[in-house]
Amino acid sequence: MGGLERFYRDVRAFRIHKGTSQVHQIGIGKALLRNAAQAEPASRGGQLFSASATP
Repeated sequence: MGGLERFYRDVRAFRIHKGTSQVHQIGIGKALLRNAAQAEPASRGGQLFSASATP
């Protein structure tokens, strides 16, 4: 029975980790959108991202 309990524990830990990653992705996306909305539109000469972030 120990193998089944261990498997269940491992699967549960993976699901928790996966959910945490998704929360971080949402937070990063919101921050990027917030920064882009506060930036001056590119059509008026503003930049959405800093020059160092461009390739």
